Amino acid sequence: YSNLSAGNPNLRPQHAWNVDLLFEHFLASVGVLSAGVFYKRITDFILVRDFTYSGPYAPFVGYRGTQQQNGGDGHLTGFELDWVQHLTFMPGILSGLGFDANYTHVSSTVVVDTLGRQAQLLRQAPDLANVAVTYDRGRVSSRIAWTYNGANIAGYGDGSGSPSGDNYFYAHSQIDASAIVRVTRGMQVQFQVLNVNNAVFGFFNGTPDHAYNFQREYYGQTFFFGTKYNF
Repeated sequence: YSNLSAGNPNLRPQHAWNVDLLFEHFLASVGVLSAGVFYKRITDFILVRDFTYSGPYAPFVGYRGTQQQNGGDGHLTGFELDWVQHLTFMPGILSGLGFDANYTHVSSTVVVDTLGRQAQLLRQAPDLANVAVTYDRGRVSSRIAWTYNGANIAGYGDGSGSPSGDNYFYAHSQIDASAIVRVTRGMQVQFQVLNVNNAVFGFFNGTPDHAYNFQREYYGQTFFFGTKYNF
């Protein structure tokens, strides 16, 4: 069984200090280039630990449960790059084209057990990227975008490259698209498609170099259609 959840009256609040530095350069051709670096220091990192109940309430002995506890201190450092460009110099209807490209790299570490083992921060992908092709002209506003999230830890294990190692989200790459058409001054028609490429979700145990499949989830596309009217 694994349905117990325990409180923790000794839990200390998690604190963080952040330092960010961002540079932006606005282009004469209707665009912007930006680059930034950042650092975050975390104290009393809060994580969820599994336990097996041993008493005193006899009917629950042997049940598995979870409890929020404080780990050690940690930090993350990284940089981000972004380029947004509207291609207004293109002829005719092509002048509505544009793009937005972004990349972020993060290096993180936190103490996760009493033995001093260090690992990545939970749910913090080391690499994230987004690339979108946009179109904005007249009554039409649309975009098709690709997003990527690198493999990242969902739950801590023993840190080994074995089935008892940390539990990871698989790296995920997905394409989404949307379009808005202004039919009248107050009315819009909206259309959206999520997961165009049928991207697979899932988890594995171990390490990215020694992955043991834990769970796979398969989804098709999701379609949305609607209208919006402003009075």
